Amino acid sequence: MFKRSICALTLIAGLLGCSGSPGTGGAMKEQIAETYENGAKKKVNYFAGNKIARTQYFAEDGTMKSDQFFKDGQPDSSRIIYFPDGSKDKETFYKLGKKQGPERSWHANGQLKSDANYNADLPEGKAVNYYENGKIASEVSYVNGKKEGPDITYYPNGNKKYVMNNVGGNYDGLEEEYYENGKIKKQTTWKNNVMNGPKITYFENGKKEEEANYTDGALEGKKTLWNAKGKKISDAIYEKGVLISGESY
Repeated sequence: MFKRSICALTLIAGLLGCSGSPGTGGAMKEQIAETYENGAKKKVNYFAGNKIARTQYFAEDGTMKSDQFFKDGQPDSSRIIYFPDGSKDKETFYKLGKKQGPERSWHANGQLKSDANYNADLPEGKAVNYYENGKIASEVSYVNGKKEGPDITYYPNGNKKYVMNNVGGNYDGLEEEYYENGKIKKQTTWKNNVMNGPKITYFENGKKEEEANYTDGALEGKKTLWNAKGKKISDAIYEKGVLISGESY
């Protein structure tokens, strides 16, 4: 049995015929940095001159697990992670250590799992996640790394599950939650990450469950509750979140 070894700076003599890192302009020297107990390579570094230009990780059976390029010691160009069958699991692009450009991942069945874009390490533009059946699971847009506009999640059947509006990365506007059958479950209003305005919740049969109002995150005014048959069961009055009076029916 071989013991797991860390091969410190053991460069294989001569230049290999493998492709160079983007921008290195040629072939690279290989360093087997880690091996498995059976002697199979686990981690391989490639150098352009004295600078690391590429790192690959392998499974014990020899299949590649990941492949990443570097420039000036920082992640640059692509980083790819693979499933055991050799298909792509995730692909990210970098520029001198920061995410730059598309980042995508896939389900094991080959369907796209996520699709986003980065600029100087910040999410930019539309980001979409998908179910294994190819339907959209969620979608939201970013501006300068902050959510802007509706953040929407979906049930696997394609119906909306949740919608929250964002302005400059803050909850702002209408929040809606839905049952899987498409009927509305909750509606709330926000301003700068604080609940402000009416909150209404519904039973799955469409009847109201609760109706209240919020000011600066605190209950203000009348709050009413109903049962699933539509019968009113209580009324209450609040001031700045404090219960002033109430009545049950």
